Amino acid sequence: MVTEQDTERWGKLRGQLSDGIVLDEWEAIYVPIPKVACTSLSTLFARMISTKGDIPYVFEVPFKRVANRVIRKDYADYYVFAFVRNPWDRLLSCFLSKIDPTEDDDGTFYRNGVEFNFWKYGDMFHSQMSFSDFVRATTSIPDEEADIHFSSQYRHLTDRHRNLVPDFIGRFESLAGDLEELRSRMHMPKTAPPHKMKTEHKHYSHYYTEETRALVEGRYPEDIELFGYRCEEKS
Repeated sequence: MVTEQDTERWGKLRGQLSDGIVLDEWEAIYVPIPKVACTSLSTLFARMISTKGDIPYVFEVPFKRVANRVIRKDYADYYVFAFVRNPWDRLLSCFLSKIDPTEDDDGTFYRNGVEFNFWKYGDMFHSQMSFSDFVRATTSIPDEEADIHFSSQYRHLTDRHRNLVPDFIGRFESLAGDLEELRSRMHMPKTAPPHKMKTEHKHYSHYYTEETRALVEGRYPEDIELFGYRCEEKS
């Protein structure tokens, strides 16, 4: 359950980076990136290491964590992995989960149809905004001020010299196959990841205009170049 202290703490966070989840059982570290199936994957790994069976609320699991900047220093022999997602698709998923006018404004999770993570931006985000307005708003916020759900992915996966930290980087678009390859390498048990916090929508390209496509391209050049992404055409 999200508490008032949680919402206050998260509301102040800007430009934060993901901490790695330490999986000592396999001498590995998973670096989760929000909006890249991180809840499903974290739940999967929690179930693998838990003796309690099903884990309904992964946020309550006390994972051992490590800051990105010291992973290679403190866990030099650990296998580090992460997953990335097409920036255009990721931003749409962010909009669909964070802006929801149908949600009850209980003051704990949502206010004016905006999830608590975005309250720190005042009235920049609101329940009646279009996806195009959401793209204009998020792409105007630099990584130093960005919420973790739409900050550049490369920042979570590189050291201070911009060298990639992970040994393996899978893709959201090929999640099942990449996860199977990862589990085979690390001798993890075969367990299908649960679909947590999944949003249903058309192919992301249907939601973009020429203007908003260009805004995303200009906002996430490192992610696009480093991970080889492009905005696909409508199908």
